[in-house]
Amino acid sequence: MSASFTFPSDSVGEAVDGRISFTQYSRNRWTAYTSANLEDWLEVDFGRPEEVRRVELFLYGDGRGVVAPEAYRIEAWTGSTWEAVGIRARVPEMPMAWALNQVELEPVRTERLRAVFRHARPGATGVAEMRVFR
Repeated sequence: MSASFTFPSDSVGEAVDGRISFTQYSRNRWTAYTSANLEDWLEVDFGRPEEVRRVELFLYGDGRGVVAPEAYRIEAWTGSTWEAVGIRARVPEMPMAWALNQVELEPVRTERLRAVFRHARPGATGVAEMRVFR
């Protein structure tokens, strides 16, 4: 698990630990709070090629500096570059914090997958949990 940026009080590993907490005081999350980037990503490395069909993002928000992203996309590693994965359905259509955001993908076989978030400035994106399914 890796990310382009992680707020020092948060942990990238907590975005894939199987625990989902939407309480305002929970520390079990990854955020890009204070990132200067317009976009930040959260990546999962499977260690071997896997077929992926669905991603669930439990987006975190604190009502202040961490908010739902303006938009996001899912990308797969081809072995030499990142490519956007085709999306069959997205529920809800617009990203929502404090909620499950489901993405049904065109099936893709990849060793690494990432969610790329375009921040809704002046806020930044947070993820309580990211789940990837075959």
